[in-house]
Amino acid sequence: MRKNVLSFISVLVVITAMLAMTAISPVRADTDTPEVPGTTETGGEEQVPEVTEPVGGETAPAEPPAEPPLEEELPIPDEAGQPEEVPGDLTPPVEAPIPEEAPALEEPMLMMSFFAAPTVENRGQNGTTLSADKTAAGHWVRTWSWSISKSVDPTYFLLYSGDSGTSTYTVSVVKEGYTDKIWVDGRICVTNGGEVTTENLTLVDQVQYKKGSGQFQPLDGASQTITPAELGPSETGCYEYSISFTPIDGAIYRNTVKVTITNHSGHLGEPYGPEPKADFSLPASPTEVNASIHVDDTNGGTWIFNDSGSVKYDKTFYCSDAGKHTNTATIRETGQYATATVEVECIQVNGCTLTIGYWKNHAGFGPQPDVVSELLPVTLGTGSGKSVFVTSAAYAVKILSFGLGDPSNGITKLYAQLLAAKLNIANGADGSAVATTIANADAFLAGKDYLAWASLNKNDRAKVLTWMTTLDNYNNGLIGPGHCTK
Repeated sequence: MRKNVLSFISVLVVITAMLAMTAISPVRADTDTPEVPGTTETGGEEQVPEVTEPVGGETAPAEPPAEPPLEEELPIPDEAGQPEEVPGDLTPPVEAPIPEEAPALEEPMLMMSFFAAPTVENRGQNGTTLSADKTAAGHWVRTWSWSISKSVDPTYFLLYSGDSGTSTYTVSVVKEGYTDKIWVDGRICVTNGGEVTTENLTLVDQVQYKKGSGQFQPLDGASQTITPAELGPSETGCYEYSISFTPIDGAIYRNTVKVTITNHSGHLGEPYGPEPKADFSLPASPTEVNASIHVDDTNGGTWIFNDSGSVKYDKTFYCSDAGKHTNTATIRETGQYATATVEVECIQVNGCTLTIGYWKNHAGFGPQPDVVSELLPVTLGTGSGKSVFVTSAAYAVKILSFGLGDPSNGITKLYAQLLAAKLNIANGADGSAVATTIANADAFLAGKDYLAWASLNKNDRAKVLTWMTTLDNYNNGLIGPGHCTK
């Protein structure tokens, strides 16, 4: 705006000067020639006055008028307009020189150089000034990386009412290595010390280094450019910076920032401004991050690891835990995690039948509880003769495992299926579908034991195998109330 006002005033001065010059009337040679003393005009011809006769009456011959010397004054005419007589001689009339035409004044345009509008150089500068300061701090951080895994065994349970199952979990971590990060950071504060807003404010921050007595020089790839909002008059802005770099052995460092604007006083149109500097150094040793870690498990455990390693723990599931159970172990510091899943299915035992496998595994000799002992004693036979009396869970497991005799023995197989059927009935299952079969088998076993199998005739063997098959179908739910299901 100020530049526009100066230009307008300059033009106004030029116009005013031109108008003043045209108002002056220069002296020209076209004015009337003044009358020469001693001459008159007659009919447009110049008349030479008569010469007064000298004393004695002689008339002197006319001589051509002599041109008076430049120093001699012209004769002064008398009151009648005639020149005075020169004593002793005739004074010829002298013609007055015709005034030369006055030189014309120079054209008004020649004056314009005197009133010319100022150029950029003589107009003055309309800019602002900057001041800046900065801080710098060096950092060296070593961050360790880890990996984590988790497993579980077993991963599946089929449980009956009252059953339980225990899985073993393993959590493992590996300390894989580290990454070093070296950087400088700090704050740059810039103040606009002038009365106009900055233009094209730019900050270029650069890491510099030197070795020994050498000069500081820029470190390649270690710079950051900041282009903030412009600063108004007397306004201060502060800006954070951070520059990562690869260190150079034996070097010392400093950080410098070039703060420029394009309207700095004395440097309009070019980037110019202050360049504050700050020395910094790197730590002698790194700050370690995640050198040790915490592992938190959703099953409730927490462990600390300083190096690679693993930990194991057990968890027991019950029939009431039917479903999938996904467990997670998480590294607290990094958020990394690993999972393992156990699935539990439950069979409700309520008026249904179960196989010899169930009863054998629920006698208190495995992971499942003993549900056999409370259903004993059981008699295989009528109670007389060669009848078998089952009074303990251990003896029940032996029979159910075809241990009373040989597994290929038909009577041995009949013992196992008959015991399972009677345990089902004692546990609440309806046995009406096999009541006749049980009665016939008991009557036979009262007179025959497993030792008689080899001596039985074909018909008796067939009877034994038929009873065994019927009881097996009952225990598997093919007949009767049905097998217990999930």
